[in-house]
Amino acid sequence: MTLTLAQTNLVTLTLGLVGGLAIFLLGMNFMTDALKAIAGESMRRLLAKLTGNRFSAAFSGMTITAITQSSSVTTVLLVGFASAGLMTAAQCFGVIIGANIGSTFTAQIIAFNVTRYAPVLLAAGVATQMIARRSDVRQYAGVALGLGLVFAGMAMMSQATHPLREDPAFIDAMHRMTSPAVAIAIGAAFTAIIQSSGAATGLIIILASQGLIDLEGGIALALGANVGTCITAVLASLGKPRAAWRVALMHILFNVIGVLIWCGLIHQLAWMVQQISPAHPELQDLERVAAEAPRQIANAHTVFNVINAALFLAFTGPMVRLINWLLPERGPADVSAVTPKYLDRAVLSTPAIALDQARLELSRAARRVRDMYERLPEAISATDDTPMQAIDALNAQVQSLYDSVVAYLSELSQDDMAAGDSRRLRNLLSIANHAEDLAEIIEQDLLSISRTRLDRKLRPSEGTLEKINALHRAVGECLTQLVEALRLGDAQAARAIVERKDAIYGEVDRLTEHLAQRLGADEPNRSEKFRSESEIKEHLKRCYYVTRRMAKKLADMPTG
Repeated sequence: MTLTLAQTNLVTLTLGLVGGLAIFLLGMNFMTDALKAIAGESMRRLLAKLTGNRFSAAFSGMTITAITQSSSVTTVLLVGFASAGLMTAAQCFGVIIGANIGSTFTAQIIAFNVTRYAPVLLAAGVATQMIARRSDVRQYAGVALGLGLVFAGMAMMSQATHPLREDPAFIDAMHRMTSPAVAIAIGAAFTAIIQSSGAATGLIIILASQGLIDLEGGIALALGANVGTCITAVLASLGKPRAAWRVALMHILFNVIGVLIWCGLIHQLAWMVQQISPAHPELQDLERVAAEAPRQIANAHTVFNVINAALFLAFTGPMVRLINWLLPERGPADVSAVTPKYLDRAVLSTPAIALDQARLELSRAARRVRDMYERLPEAISATDDTPMQAIDALNAQVQSLYDSVVAYLSELSQDDMAAGDSRRLRNLLSIANHAEDLAEIIEQDLLSISRTRLDRKLRPSEGTLEKINALHRAVGECLTQLVEALRLGDAQAARAIVERKDAIYGEVDRLTEHLAQRLGADEPNRSEKFRSESEIKEHLKRCYYVTRRMAKKLADMPTG
């Protein structure tokens, strides 16, 4: 007896399909989160080092996306690096091109008949999660558990859609969906709703394995999934700087233009993948379609992304110029703004990236501390309160950024982290505390002395002012170097600051000797001047001490 859709238990079919999709997405999240925790620092360093040109940038994008099974992770990394000015637009575009190739690995895995391994992976993952004590072992168990859930979700969706193979109404509807534009739109809409091109491609392959869609229909749906996945980049860019929107626009243009190129070549693409994919001539009709179509669709997904990548890499320059024209630079940033720029809550689930964002935000706070410090000579020899007020305003900004960074790191510390990330977190908290200490030395100690000297009209001699300024410049050079080292995560530059101890203390000794010689000078309030100038010397020495402590923590930061 031939079943009809009306006779099929629609509730069971819907629950099976929706439930299987939910399990699939849950598994992808489990797997991606675990892989991000395992490889987060390695991904960050890979992206930082392998983006020297568009080809190496594409390779790094492909590798990161293949490892994490998530182009969203790659996009988040790009936003952070681009916002910090560490990557050019051409490098970002290269990474996006590579990420699209990396995303095809999901389809290739799904195309194999792997659902039978789901129970083993689930059992191994759950058991290890329950008994393991080490965080890295638990993360690897999370990968196995996530993969098991992906396979289990696929099996559930396959079982739910199996009755449709014999439903005339559904088969007729599939046969009438001959327009590639309609299929692409359906694939794009579905992917945008579930925000996972991997899940969309998985469902397309499952439908193909049941013989419910033909190869060309599956390719059109997969093309649509490539467009629909752009919604993730758009959502990730909401409320972000202009650099983030450029990354999203790059993603959209690359995928949409790529799909438009292939929209009229679906028949030719289908023929191409039929020639390179395994054939099963021993089977007939639906059985042959079910055996061959999954691999063919997966290969088509890979082929059009690889060919698109080759085409767009050749036109990186014009594409970057187009993006810069569509999203031009805004005017200079408001230097008085104290709103956090890098503290993105969306990356808290990826500690290696979140810690990098916190480091970049700390560099902004440290830059303001340096600006406070550079105004000190004006304050020390001031004839009015204007320089002190400027330092007070900068200190308020430092405190605001400090509070934001500490709150962000505190929230991050609640998650299970790898040992290296935990140490980076502790070091960043120490750097934040030292930055606040340095701001307090300037604000509470040095400004207090400056205000007293202003009230008492205690003017330093030219010789004394020259020696104070020499020490101030030497310490200021270290502080400026620290700001840049913190922005770049440059441990070598941080170690250079630590090694300047003898040079700084030499300046301290020269000032000490000069003040001792000046103590006997015949001038009004000589002893009071000596006391305040000696206090200035000691506080400048403390400024270097705290800067050196910050540099040591940065130099001690784990790199992998």
